[in-house]
Amino acid sequence: MKISVIIPTYKPAKYIHECLSSLKAQTLIETEFEVLIILNGCKEPWYSELFNFVKEEMVGLNVRLIQIDSPGVSNARNIGMENSGGEYIAFIDDDDRVSPNYLENLLAAMGEQKHVVVVSNFYSFDEKNEIHGDYVHDAFIRHKTSHAKSLIKSRGFLSAVHGKLISKEIIGNKKFSTTMTNGEDTLFMTEISNKIKEIWKTSDDTIYWRRIRAESASRKKRSIWNHIKNKSCQISRYILLALQPWRGYDLRFVWFRIIGAFLK
Repeated sequence: MKISVIIPTYKPAKYIHECLSSLKAQTLIETEFEVLIILNGCKEPWYSELFNFVKEEMVGLNVRLIQIDSPGVSNARNIGMENSGGEYIAFIDDDDRVSPNYLENLLAAMGEQKHVVVVSNFYSFDEKNEIHGDYVHDAFIRHKTSHAKSLIKSRGFLSAVHGKLISKEIIGNKKFSTTMTNGEDTLFMTEISNKIKEIWKTSDDTIYWRRIRAESASRKKRSIWNHIKNKSCQISRYILLALQPWRGYDLRFVWFRIIGAFLK
């Protein structure tokens, strides 16, 4: 098996059906990927609803529904990685969807590489299906070549974990921080950046569609204390990386992250 698709979800609404249906429509041969749905912090009626949907609508796919009592997207992603059987990981949020050629094109672009991250094109859409501008899409368009070695020039791709294919050799034993409620994606990508040699692009029609929802976890209003706590944790972890150049970290890239965290 080549790819493990990891989908964390908490009390999902019907939009997760769109996400799963987009995976059912993949052109990649079904035996080449698995789907792990990590239902976290809740059980019924969501577990039964997802179980029935998978049973009826995802026939032929290797889908595993894992329920855990502890909530949190970071913990759910960690559980997904621990249970994954693929050589590569693709993270997808439960309210997003992907183009039919998404997994096949990511895998084709990857080839047999292990220290390359392959990124897709990226669009945001709202509940009215209106398309909006997105910083990852802007980064995709700015990169005129299909291969990029500079992490600084490619840092727009490395702020989020979705919209890309990452090998387990790059991830190693790294995990998402479970003490942070915001910025954990960027921290995770920075912590694995010492194993990333190049960023490769797919074709323009290989698309990750990100849904814009006012009530989504990334858009929830947080207290000032929570904001300070997250920022302090993030900056301290970045500084720790900057103090370990022998581990292969690009110090310029890490310092860009530190500056960015201060300015947010």
